[in-house]
Amino acid sequence: MLKWQGFFLSDHTSAIKKEVNSPIPKKRAEMSQTMISECLSEAWKYGKTVILQLNQVDINGTPTEFTGYIKGYQSEWIWVLIQGELHKITLATIRNCQYK
Repeated sequence: MLKWQGFFLSDHTSAIKKEVNSPIPKKRAEMSQTMISECLSEAWKYGKTVILQLNQVDINGTPTEFTGYIKGYQSEWIWVLIQGELHKITLATIRNCQYK
């Protein structure tokens, strides 16, 4: 095994370390659509960072979670800036919204 460690790229090694050190999100209580809308509205109005947890889970049962800024909205969609990329998310898929 030691023989093959030299073949890993530094980017790959740092990505593995980052994944291991990142906390695993816990499933939070489901909020009503009214409470989610109020949280998103205030975050958009005041430029607050939000943590959005979606109703999706991976094969390990870990919920999908994003941290970012609300950049806009249109009927049932919101645009969230996550690590420099703009993502379009449906309001119905959001389980929980918290300020960071």
